[in-house]
Amino acid sequence: MYKKVIYYTLFFLLITTSSCDDDFLDLQPQNAISEASVWEDLNLIELYVNDRYNELPHGFTQWAGGLRLTGITDESYHMHEARFLDKYTKGGLTSGSLNMYYFNGFWLDAYSAIRNNNIFLEKIGNYDGGEEDKIKSFTAEIRFLRAFFYTELISRYGGVPLIENTFNLNSDFQVPRSSFQDCVAFIVKELDLAIADLPNRSDVLGANFGRITKGAAIGLKIRALMFDASPLFNTTNDNSKWQLVADACEELFNVNQYSLSSDYKGLFLNPMDSEIIFFKQFIEQYGPSVTDVLSDFYYHYTGGHKINEWRFPNGDAGWISENPRHEFIDQYETITGVIPVQGYAGNPDNLIQIINPNARGIYNPADHMKIEIQD
Repeated sequence: MYKKVIYYTLFFLLITTSSCDDDFLDLQPQNAISEASVWEDLNLIELYVNDRYNELPHGFTQWAGGLRLTGITDESYHMHEARFLDKYTKGGLTSGSLNMYYFNGFWLDAYSAIRNNNIFLEKIGNYDGGEEDKIKSFTAEIRFLRAFFYTELISRYGGVPLIENTFNLNSDFQVPRSSFQDCVAFIVKELDLAIADLPNRSDVLGANFGRITKGAAIGLKIRALMFDASPLFNTTNDNSKWQLVADACEELFNVNQYSLSSDYKGLFLNPMDSEIIFFKQFIEQYGPSVTDVLSDFYYHYTGGHKINEWRFPNGDAGWISENPRHEFIDQYETITGVIPVQGYAGNPDNLIQIINPNARGIYNPADHMKIEIQD
């Protein structure tokens, strides 16, 4: 009897198991989002687009703790410049050098961003959840970003490989460089497609503030066309290329969303200034970083910045990492409208009173830390 019970039990389990729904094996991960899920959910698509903005370059050089390259000019002094800037001043950047790959080489960052943009353009067709206007706007933003990186690439390297699709294991990785003119034509074509579906500046307020606009796309087109018309690439002085620049400028004027600023300081501190066409936003929270130790500490900062820490005085939780030189101040006229050397004459002990306020009012730590700093 005991054996029969066992046999009956096993038989029952087999019958039950064979008739169960297999869906319980098809589980979704709880700690990650699958690639397929991204292109089926409009909110995830928007997050993907938002993350592409973080790839935009900015003026605070990543590999040097936020050091601006002005440290190798007469504009500013950086206390750590000997450690970092000798890559430039001592000829350390060569075509065969690993330093060239990382230290502001830009090639790596640009093509990484272009790959992510290509992924979007290949995958967005899988979305069938409606919201056509939003999808058009997101696609236009991605086209702008891809054109932006190609514009930055050609400004550094001339013609570069035009990669419009992602690679797979069977792809031909030997992509030749396209001509400079072909690159410019591609950039202009992409931007014209984007302009048609981008909003005006007045339409990107509130939660959408800082997103790419028609004006930004037209401005980028002007920049690319100016490179093409410049003597470096327009060796025959073809005036028709300058006409294309003029036509694009007229296109921007007709948008009627911008005007020259009356607030010089606001150009640096007020993102709503009427003269600002496009800018990269930061958040106050300093994001995580990834360090590639093989590249002499190449930092990939994400999410925010550490302006206060890098530039404030030591006594106020700062590193005093970078400071303007007197030569930088001398680039501004004095309050009487003369060049600094003439303006300083006869008044050597009271220079601060005769320097143009624009030169000393752009950024004052006291405005932010509520501390007194001696002029």
